[in-house]
Amino acid sequence: MRPARGGPTKRNTPMRRFRFRLETLLQMRRRREEEIKLRLAAKNSQIIKAQEDLGQLHTEMERAQKADRESRTRALQAFALRQAVVYRHRLKADIAAKNGEIDNLRNEAEEIRRALVAAKQKTRAVELLREKRQAQWRKEYNASYQKFTDDLSQQQFLRARRAGMAPA
Repeated sequence: MRPARGGPTKRNTPMRRFRFRLETLLQMRRRREEEIKLRLAAKNSQIIKAQEDLGQLHTEMERAQKADRESRTRALQAFALRQAVVYRHRLKADIAAKNGEIDNLRNEAEEIRRALVAAKQKTRAVELLREKRQAQWRKEYNASYQKFTDDLSQQQFLRARRAGMAPA
């Protein structure tokens, strides 16, 4: 079946649409970048949670120290004092462990950030290649379209001249 008069046909269409052959690679790299961003966000939330836990430990330590000061003014048994000392030492150990955990989490987050930077660089390289090829295609498309319109106007002029409508 023929297309309507004046509609595009294979013969009079200037060029095909732009198609980037590495589009799948670009999509894979963008997905990888998003996955790394999600991992970084999860790691940052772990850091925040660990910092909150550390804050709670510091608060508990301050409360225990305050209770010890108050208990020293009263007469207490040696066993109660020993328990208070053991509890404070355990809190100090927990605080040190939590600080170590936070340091480890920050190191892991830094590694993830480096991976994110590398992934962004790889994605950007393919995006730049895509932009370059699209600019080249657009240039060729515009030249082809200009040639196409020039041919149409020349054909129209020749038809009009044959019909005796255009000046010679």
